[in-house]
Formats: sequence, C-alpha cells, structure tokens
Amino acid sequence: MPKAVLVKRGKEYLSGIQLSELEETYRRERPGKSRDRLQAAVLRKRGKMIVEMATISGRHHPNTIHRWLNRLEREGPEGRHDRRGPGRLRLLTPEQERLIKEDLDGPPSESGFGRGSWNAKMLARRIGDRFGIIPCGRRTALRIAGRLGFSTCKPWFIPYNSATPEEQAAFIEKMKGTIIRWKEEGRTLLAVDAATLRDSPTSSRGLRRRGGKNIVRTNHFKKSNHLIGALGDGTLDLPFHDNLKADGHVALVEYARWRHKKVGIIADNTGALAGKTMSDYIADTDGTVEMVHIPPHTPQTSRGFQHGRDGHHNETEKRLAQR
Repeated sequence: MPKAVLVKRGKEYLSGIQLSELEETYRRERPGKSRDRLQAAVLRKRGKMIVEMATISGRHHPNTIHRWLNRLEREGPEGRHDRRGPGRLRLLTPEQERLIKEDLDGPPSESGFGRGSWNAKMLARRIGDRFGIIPCGRRTALRIAGRLGFSTCKPWFIPYNSATPEEQAAFIEKMKGTIIRWKEEGRTLLAVDAATLRDSPTSSRGLRRRGGKNIVRTNHFKKSNHLIGALGDGTLDLPFHDNLKADGHVALVEYARWRHKKVGIIADNTGALAGKTMSDYIADTDGTVEMVHIPPHTPQTSRGFQHGRDGHHNETEKRLAQR
C-alpha cells in the first residue's frame, strides 16, 4: 500500500494563502462539493483535526477529507472544482460525421428512403447501414444530428397557393380602416369558420438544420367535421349540421344577425362562405351583414381582429401595430 501523506495543519497548511482570503472564497462559493472542500480547507487552516472535521461536516468520511486536503495542497483553491471526465468515445469518426451531414442536407430519397423528412429512426438506420454500426439507437442518432447542427422540429404546413406575406400585410392594413368603420356603425365583429380534419402524406416532424426555414409546402386533403361556429362579442356559437354546405353557414350568419342586429364577419374562402348562395343572402340583408374574406390559406391573419366582450378594439389595434 502507498504510504499515507501527512497533511499540514494550521498556518503551515496552504501557507501562501491567508485565512481571511480562504474564508472569503468559501463564503462566495455556491453550495455543493466545491464549497465542502473549501470548508475543509478553512477548518484545517484553523488547526482542526481530520476526524473532528469529518464530525463537523456530518456526511463525509475522514479518508474523503484527507483526500480533499491533499488535493487542495497540491493545486490550491482552484482544486476545489470537480474534474470533467473524458466521457464515452464518439460513435463516428469526423469523416463519417461529414458524410452523415451530407446525407441530412439532402432528401431521404437519395439515401434509400421513401419519406419526405428525416427523423431519428431513419438516421439511426442510415448510420447502421452505411458504416456497419449495429445497434445505433435513436437517442444516439439525435445526439449526432444535434452535434452536426440539426434538430427535431415541427414544420409549418403552407399550401402551394397560399397568400404571400406582402398580400397578408396589405390585407391587414386595409382592415384597419374597416374595423374602425364597423366600430362606428355599432357592428359586432365575428369570425366564422368550420372545423376540419387534415390528412397529409408529409411528416409532421423531422430533422432540419437549425436557423433554416422550417416550412414544408403541401397540398392538403381535407375531411369535414360537420361543425361550424362563430366567435365574437366574448361568446362562441357552435351549431352542428349534417354537412358544411352553404345552407348551414347561412343559418349561422342569420342567427348571428338576429342576435347582434348588425355584424361584420371575417371569414375564410371556403365555397360555402364565398359562393353565390352566401353572396345573395348578404345582398338581401340591407347592409346589416358585411363579410370580409381573409387571403387564401392564411388562418393566422384573422387573429389580429379578435376583440373583447366590450366591443373595443384597442387590443386589436395594438396587435396590428406589432405586425
């Protein structure tokens, strides 16, 4: 067995550091092992015995205290911090990681997959097939992707014919005056919409480069949920119908007209709301109903036009200004 090294005590311990300096460092240190080690150094500097120091700390063996004191004697107060271990060796070499990065920058179809977006399972399989590393788990694949600058994120689905940001900005600017006019006319602002289910062959999540555009353009296939509703004046009306054709929407708008007398409606461009049946109905309401359609495939545009129960639009104007 190696011979035990005696630890100096009192002023001889850490002779190059004053007790006051050591105590000040101890007071400023956050709770943890580093602070416990500094406490041991302070007590030894005050002349305490190692067994007595272990009793004072209440949770450390004398051998542990002895090891700490020797370490601080060799390295000084900086030796109070834990050393970071080398960790496990990386699964891939730098050259292999470069090849995987090239794969992630391209579509999965070029690597033998039929799906439109990379994910952890596909990446793990690609690493195993390309370099013969089996097994390669999903978590390992995600760590490799993160080190290469990729992360798992959910894309924004934007249909191919959606309105451009410039068209949306122009619509919002025009709606400022419309909302002010509706307020002066005493209209209740309503947002009318229908609930739908979306089914798309494009994956909802995938590995994409950080800082890049998180957008996937697709043409959605929609299935009706047979539910339409109107949100406004602090209330939500949800009539159920057997279908989402024009007659159901007309019935909802007629109910809103009966309830609020004069209404201004913001709606999307579905055929039931933008078609001839709804246009003929609005023409017969003697101006008590006005409807404005948001730009195509931009449901987020209407969020800035919601108002509170009292009918004031201060919050609306604030949101519009922020945009």
